[in-house]
Amino acid sequence: MHFALLATILLLITVESRELLANFGKIASGQSLTSSDSVVKKPGESVTLSCTGSGFSVGSSYMHWVYQKPGNGLEWIGRIDPGTGTIFAQSLQGQFSIKKDSSKNMLYLEIKSLKTEDTAVYYCYHCDYAAYDYWGKGTSVTVTSGKKPSVYILAPPEHKEGDKMTLTCYVKDFYPKEVFVSWLADDEPVTLGVTKPAKGPDGKFSIRSHLDLQPSDWAPGEVYTCRVTHLTAEGHNAHKLQCSLRCSRWQ
Repeated sequence: MHFALLATILLLITVESRELLANFGKIASGQSLTSSDSVVKKPGESVTLSCTGSGFSVGSSYMHWVYQKPGNGLEWIGRIDPGTGTIFAQSLQGQFSIKKDSSKNMLYLEIKSLKTEDTAVYYCYHCDYAAYDYWGKGTSVTVTSGKKPSVYILAPPEHKEGDKMTLTCYVKDFYPKEVFVSWLADDEPVTLGVTKPAKGPDGKFSIRSHLDLQPSDWAPGEVYTCRVTHLTAEGHNAHKLQCSLRCSRWQ
């Protein structure tokens, strides 16, 4: 079958096929492709995605990359031959670089000068004898100037009278990771404990800050505020958010 026809068939796969793609790597027993983790990048940055082959030789195979933008079907990017020759879709010439490292059995896709429209899920796959026989599960690439966090204060649902209470400020789904958290009691600063930002599977960050209170600190009507300053990707602007909790009767 002519390669162009195969590429056309590939593009007819719908968005709903994404979960099927993740299982294509299991078709050939013992042969699979493991994709690199999802990433969040700023416009203008570069990123290199990878796929690691198992049970076959990446170096001696025809290896391809495709991508799927939100709400769209799959689009073929290009391939690298058993040697080092590469072929790219005509509309994507110069935007991507495909390489492989036979010693590590790995395939790479480099995207330079990222733009927001490069946000997509990128799939690697192996093609043998005109059959798309196994795929990587896909790597999500999000290109954004920054995402401001959501901020919540969490209090324990139950506590015994006389025991301390711990309030938790949950700051979630932000990028980049530079964030500053502080606590206020009726607009006066109080001490806190804070964890380091942790990256989630979607490439965004979350963080928790804890404030321990004694019964004497919990005065009815007093307001505890978690104040969050989040630096944007540009580094000189900041999102300033806060969440407050008014004390009720200590139970």
